[in-house]
Amino acid sequence: MTSPVFISLLPTASTPSPTDLFLIAQGPTGATRSISLSALAAALNTFSSQTYSLQVPTTGFVITIGNTVKTLILAPTGTLASGKVILPAAPVDGQIAAITSTQTIIALTVAASPGQGVVGAPTTLTVSTTGPYCYEFEYVAPNATWYRRQ
Repeated sequence: MTSPVFISLLPTASTPSPTDLFLIAQGPTGATRSISLSALAAALNTFSSQTYSLQVPTTGFVITIGNTVKTLILAPTGTLASGKVILPAAPVDGQIAAITSTQTIIALTVAASPGQGVVGAPTTLTVSTTGPYCYEFEYVAPNATWYRRQ
């Protein structure tokens, strides 16, 4: 058995490094292992990218995609004149956000959260051409910008 390590006695780093290691206790056995910050971030991004949000908006809607949501599915009852989607406020580097709809949205605004940018934002969503494929954006943390991938 190893001696306990008291976290409060360890030095702190002002900026973590991708190679920094974290201690993880696994399940009910309490077995421990380490994981790098970059591997932990990738794992968390994988977990967050498994969710969706199904919404039934009406004309003039404003919907903010949650931080752990990968796909926003809009299912209005008919064609909408307008609506606005705001991309996640606290994304991780490389996070994907997708938007699709079962109906056409004539005037669609896709906006970034405060302090972020968005490149290639669409102005409409036509279900016959975009709906089956969705609009997809990837977040690039170094310049806090969402880039349209498709």
